[in-house]
Amino acid sequence: MTRGALGLVAAALLLAGCSRAVSPVRLRHEPRRAFTWTLSQDENAPHPVFGVGGEVTTVATLGLSCVGADADGAGQYEVTVRGLRLTAPAAAGFAVDTAAKGPVPGDKVGATPVVLSLLPRHAMVRVSPSGAVRGAISDAEAVGHVRAWARSRPAAAQGAIRRLSEAIDAGPSAERWFGAVAALLPQDPNVSPGATWTAAPPPLETPGGRVRAELEVTYTRPDLRTAVLTARGKFALDGDAPPDAALAFREGTLDSVVTLDLGAGTIVSCEERGRLEFVVRGEGATPAPWRWTRKLSSGETR
Repeated sequence: MTRGALGLVAAALLLAGCSRAVSPVRLRHEPRRAFTWTLSQDENAPHPVFGVGGEVTTVATLGLSCVGADADGAGQYEVTVRGLRLTAPAAAGFAVDTAAKGPVPGDKVGATPVVLSLLPRHAMVRVSPSGAVRGAISDAEAVGHVRAWARSRPAAAQGAIRRLSEAIDAGPSAERWFGAVAALLPQDPNVSPGATWTAAPPPLETPGGRVRAELEVTYTRPDLRTAVLTARGKFALDGDAPPDAALAFREGTLDSVVTLDLGAGTIVSCEERGRLEFVVRGEGATPAPWRWTRKLSSGETR
């Protein structure tokens, strides 16, 4: 190899190293960009009162369209709930599949027609480069309709119906999922690969009191475009539990992985696995565990 060629290789390696170090770990919002998100949540909380009566799986399809960008880099997004699939324990007699061409097996309470009558649902939110969401407003019409319909449904179906109500609420759905990403992003957008920092996602309100996770986040770069944020930590009570709390909190863990395309400034995926352990007060310390896996995958559609 000639001296000139060696110089070009050295320069390319230097530029690549700089790129790995300084690409900002942030989202970029550009008008007319549109995305389709698949949001899946699988949770197992077997207690019939302080859980969902077993395993409930929800898969929602959301469209996100950037309709404007602010001077500070935030994006204005229209969020649309396009489709929903939900399965629950057999005792609930409850199932939803908006893509089905006929009756949905296991849907004994007529949930799918109710959801089809409500979709699509729309909302507007503002998303900062750090992923923080502002302006999410609950869809009072859709949520109120589901709540009214739920009053005449069996008690065994109520846990699944709560998840249905959450899934069709476009603004808060986007806020929860963007928030899971925003919780892990570093304060310094130009942080170097290999860095670690602590993160504290928003607390969770539970029947055992408010709990909060403290996470240690590690930043890696498998290639020049991709950022991976890996987080692991534990839950603890955020303050004292209310004296009349139905459950006593014991312990909990949370693991998350967020993948970003730094070249495009977009979310590629997010996966979260959580575990909370409670016992029921007044029931001989009956265990009431809660475990979940949440996954987000997205793709730009135009």
